[in-house]
Amino acid sequence: MNVSQVILPAVVAGIIGSAAMAETQFSLSYFVGPKHRFNEAFFTPLGDNLEELSSGALTVKQYGGGTLNSNPALQYSTVVEGVADLAFGISSYTYDLFPISSAVSVPGVCNSGVDCTEALWRAQDLIEDEFNAKLIAMWSNEPMAIVSKDRPITSLEDFQGLKIRVSSNIEADFLSALGASPVSQSVSEINQNLANGTIDAIAIDPTSVRDFKLFEPANYVTLGMPTSGLAFWILMNNDTYDE
Repeated sequence: MNVSQVILPAVVAGIIGSAAMAETQFSLSYFVGPKHRFNEAFFTPLGDNLEELSSGALTVKQYGGGTLNSNPALQYSTVVEGVADLAFGISSYTYDLFPISSAVSVPGVCNSGVDCTEALWRAQDLIEDEFNAKLIAMWSNEPMAIVSKDRPITSLEDFQGLKIRVSSNIEADFLSALGASPVSQSVSEINQNLANGTIDAIAIDPTSVRDFKLFEPANYVTLGMPTSGLAFWILMNNDTYDE
């Protein structure tokens, strides 16, 4: 999947058409680090493409690693309140605000990152109504893996009492039904917490094993969980877009 598959072309065209006469620099807030794969896949290409298509009039300045707001759950307020022109976030971190886009996380709704992304796009009109900001891009990751330190998970019984970090209420309900004890933690803390035993395992998409160096504290990765993905997005402040 590349940036052209997740960014809304009509929105980008609107930005370029309305602002090409004046030089404009957009601020982009995201809580993951600059070396995260999303920077290479989405954030940097978004800025590069806007600059190229606008003949240099539009540029994007990145504020990564939580520079403007380190709380993943507050990225939406960062863009709505105008702290940043653009912000990256995850719907399930504030499930109550975004129940429609978060529904892509329900087990069985979709079975791969591409499949889940296409499901989000089919619901674009409904999802746009959830946000008090302009939807620039949306996509999904792969279904979860279970990354564990001391206990290999080879049967349903292995979930009993396992303290697992989850990304959403939907994941928490699913793993609770399997007998686990789900907990919510910031993604920036999961490596250390798995290492020191605060948690026993992490429910996360497989590529994040590399992103957050989970291969350091973990000894086991369980694949094939019958789950779906998470809804990711980039939003633009309404006032910024209107200007």
